[in-house]
Amino acid sequence: MMKKLVFGNMSIRTKVAGTAVLASVVALVLSGAATVLYQRYTVRSSMVHDLVVLSRVIGTSTTAALAFDDGQTATEALNTLNGIDHVIQACIFTTEGDVFSYYVSSRDRGEFRAPPLQNPGSEFVAGELRVYEPIFLDGERI
Repeated sequence: MMKKLVFGNMSIRTKVAGTAVLASVVALVLSGAATVLYQRYTVRSSMVHDLVVLSRVIGTSTTAALAFDDGQTATEALNTLNGIDHVIQACIFTTEGDVFSYYVSSRDRGEFRAPPLQNPGSEFVAGELRVYEPIFLDGERI
């Protein structure tokens, strides 16, 4: 003897209502997933934009320090990042790829670890956002 289907003993009205509820649940789950993914993308894009702008401001304020090899002034400019909670570390590289100056937040438990010099851009690495922006003086990268 054949087994009856799950909906076999139900009335048409119950089957239609069950199908409508199932379709609604699937739609809500998909909608929720899409919203979460969109929010994640939006937050990441906003973070990248904010840090790119901030790095350009810091870069502009340190052009003279780089031009005159004044590490102390560059460090003072980087120390203004102390008021920004989500910035943990920052550094300025020379054109040769050496660290010219750096900043470490008091909230960072580790030692300063300079990432390798990269091309301009941004990347998420191990839950951290890293932004690389060149510093220019009179149109020349310094």
